[in-house]
This record gives sequence, structure tokens and C-alpha cells, in this order.
Amino acid sequence: MVVVVVVVMVVMVVVSQLFWFPIRSPICYQI
Repeated sequence: MVVVVVVVMVVMVVVSQLFWFPIRSPICYQI
């Protein structure tokens, strides 16, 4: 069960990074 929790946490972090990256770094996103 611990592995499931870790996988869920990683997925949430990746998804949040994908959604917030263009907003936090518009310059890097344009490049």
C-alpha cells in the first residue's frame, strides 16, 4: 500500500507542475 501512496503523490506533483508551469514561467514556456 505504501507504493500506491507514493505513486499517487508523484502523479499529483507531475500534474500540478504541468498545469502551473506556463503560469509560473511564461518566458520559459514561450521558448
